[in-house]
Amino acid sequence: MGPKRITLWPPEMPEAIPAKYITTPREEFDINRIFLDKARKTDLTFVSLIWHPWSLHSFDPEMKMLEMTFAYVRKMGLKETTYEGLFKSVAS
Repeated sequence: MGPKRITLWPPEMPEAIPAKYITTPREEFDINRIFLDKARKTDLTFVSLIWHPWSLHSFDPEMKMLEMTFAYVRKMGLKETTYEGLFKSVAS
């Protein structure tokens, strides 16, 4: 036994499921971009990408994936925020 990949079946967004384990920050960013592009296309209020600091650091200590993801968010003209910031913007 080793690491197993678990996903919903049938997948809602099969294009976001990599064919193999991701091994580079670029591959992880490419997956993030799929979610961001769909959010933009469908005019979603927000996208929640879940990152665990301990995992990010062990996989990508230079945080290149975060740099690529946030640069892409800014390039798209989207606003980055927290759940608290989202709540405040929706509540007002």
